[in-house]
Amino acid sequence: MSVEDFLNPADEDVRDLIDDFEASIILQYSVEEEVNDDGDTAMEYAEERKVTTAEALEALRQLRLYQEQSGGDTSLITSLNAQERALIGTAIRELQQTDIRRFFN
Repeated sequence: MSVEDFLNPADEDVRDLIDDFEASIILQYSVEEEVNDDGDTAMEYAEERKVTTAEALEALRQLRLYQEQSGGDTSLITSLNAQERALIGTAIRELQQTDIRRFFN
């Protein structure tokens, strides 16, 4: 059997139309809208909310605690500690300077 016969057998007839590809891609990325009782339209999927630095820090601390309690890999715990320090640095950079009188109110 030749390579050409193997790649393109005579008994196999494939008909790919560009319209079919285009329609299937459009269908995958199209969003259907539902009409609520009050007449508003709602998207089928909800937009993911942004995770705050405080939430990420708390989740990281929980994961590190789990690893420590279960006798996890020490290199992973060290890596989690480094990531925690990086997140704390990010949290400090996100703080804004305020007036000192605000502290006493």
